[in-house]
Amino acid sequence: MDVLKKELVKQFLKETKYLISNGNYEIVNRDKTFRTMALLGIDFETIKEIILSLTPKDYFNGPEEDRNRPEEFIWEFGKIFDNREIYIKLKIEDPGDKELGKCLSFHVAEREIKYPFKVN
Repeated sequence: MDVLKKELVKQFLKETKYLISNGNYEIVNRDKTFRTMALLGIDFETIKEIILSLTPKDYFNGPEEDRNRPEEFIWEFGKIFDNREIYIKLKIEDPGDKELGKCLSFHVAEREIKYPFKVN
């Protein structure tokens, strides 16, 4: 099961990074995201770069059905940046005309993240 899950994570990241690299992405404007940006002194371009740097080792949960759009799935990742653990929630949205890589959350983690594919 872990091998299959890891392949699903790789495929999701590949598709998401392709969309982002081609400008087909959105970072949802949330207060937590803006507070984290201010705390870390980063901008939306840095968030994009952090997302593009994600690997299966950064994965910790998903796919989970999006409660607002059950046909879409949410994936959760964590990444250490500036000595802080960042929580990142992503999905691929398909509004009908073209797919969109969407960052739903980007903020300092509020609880410890356990990474199933990271060897300590």
